[in-house]
Amino acid sequence: MIAASLALGMAAPTFAQPVGDSTFSTASDASVSLANLSAQRLERMCSPNGAMQYAFGETGVPGSTRVEQLITPGLAMPDSFAPFENAKPMSTAWSNRLFQMTYSFKLADEELAQDIMSQIGEVLEEDGGWTYVHRDYDNTPMSMISAVGWLSFEKTVEVGGEPTRVFLALDHGLGEVSLTCSREDLTRAQFGEAFGRLPEGTPRPAMPQVDIPASLNATRCADEAVLSEIRDLLAEDRFSDRFSAKMLERTSYRDRLTTWMIWKLDQSGKIETMDIVGLVMEASGYASPTGNPLAAMEKVLDMMPIVKRMGDARTADDPQAFCLALADFQLWVREVDAITLKQTEAAHAALEAKARELGVSLD
Repeated sequence: MIAASLALGMAAPTFAQPVGDSTFSTASDASVSLANLSAQRLERMCSPNGAMQYAFGETGVPGSTRVEQLITPGLAMPDSFAPFENAKPMSTAWSNRLFQMTYSFKLADEELAQDIMSQIGEVLEEDGGWTYVHRDYDNTPMSMISAVGWLSFEKTVEVGGEPTRVFLALDHGLGEVSLTCSREDLTRAQFGEAFGRLPEGTPRPAMPQVDIPASLNATRCADEAVLSEIRDLLAEDRFSDRFSAKMLERTSYRDRLTTWMIWKLDQSGKIETMDIVGLVMEASGYASPTGNPLAAMEKVLDMMPIVKRMGDARTADDPQAFCLALADFQLWVREVDAITLKQTEAAHAALEAKARELGVSLD
């Protein structure tokens, strides 16, 4: 998998107003200190302009696209932003504009996590100018769902002369404390793009030139040259799996083309949106194993033990075990790709046939 050793920020200055010297003890006698988290550092993590050195709406943010989200565990945070260790940027589904950043650190103890989030919340309100708001999943619009947390905050700001809001949500789940930063205008844009509402005049996606490199196998994992490369990369705490990245780049193109074709048909006004969705699901089902359009998604369960093996091999600093696990991961990628290829080919054929029937151009 692509590694997370890209540093998320330049070295941050030392600020004179720390949160405090609070240190929380955990059951394992480790501790979580909030001494570094001044209001200024929290502002750098989440501001009206963006997150760390990245601006909201910026394109090309490392690790932020849909493909990178699948193969990148996140970006490493500078030590000065402890206890937060990891950051995951997310960009809009079509235009690849940064709309969200989620920071996290591991902490299993829920009661302790709530104590920590409460103290961070106090700093946000008292020193950071944030306003606490009550939000729940039942009453929050889907376009703002990332603004929901155990504690939720917002700021009203102006962007391009128009009012909008910055959201900050603190939450705890799956053994991690998270801080999610997003901006309302861009979360709305993301919601629209994710459901195929594209800007007027969006051209048909061009097929990229994707050269798939050779995949790993047991023979290659016994090759000292391959092991030497993996050894070097693991020593730097990063691993760039070009094979998986290229396979997913090709899959991403197919998905974008599907989205564009659905959008063109929808914009024609000659067919109902749900009829288009039904057309795609039916075609995908016919092309899938056992007629299941969600067959590729179900294979995620097969991936989990492989990813665990990769993590165990990394922890044990065992390049050959990591290589063999990665070889199985690449095989899994091939299997999923074979399923999605059949699905998208069938979906495209169905969409093109419907477009011809309705007299809608998909050029």
